Amino acid sequence: MLSLASRTTLIQSVSSTLPAYTMQTMDVPMKVCNDIHRLHRNFLWGDTIEKRKVHLVNWELVCQLKKMGGLGIRKTRNQNLALLAKLSWKLICEEGALGKDVLKKKYLKTTSLNKWPKRRPASHVWRGILKTRSTLGKGVKWEIGNGKNVDLWSD
Repeated sequence: MLSLASRTTLIQSVSSTLPAYTMQTMDVPMKVCNDIHRLHRNFLWGDTIEKRKVHLVNWELVCQLKKMGGLGIRKTRNQNLALLAKLSWKLICEEGALGKDVLKKKYLKTTSLNKWPKRRPASHVWRGILKTRSTLGKGVKWEIGNGKNVDLWSD
């Protein structure tokens, strides 16, 4: 029988990291995120197919940071958005990043990430990047620099 601390460690080190590759390349549907949370909850409290145990604490409290009284288990949806935002950040900032040129040439031919229309058909990766536009907009600032890339009328 595993202790609560052992179960928490297993959730954080194994089952939270298994879907990480998929989450950093596409937007995971909310139903899948909820199913992952259900599995985490059931495992944490020791539920089995035959017997359901009492869940002693609200899941929102369990997912809070340890310094705030929680167990520090990450919410799948937040982790998914953070990983997609990281991919978006690489697209914007890193020169020579793998796949950056491919994505830019395919989707950003004459426009910027913020101006790309939402309804155009796109790959799962690109749609995931578009989901993080508002998040990135809160922390990104644009510098004019030497002015060569400034379009006076549209920027």
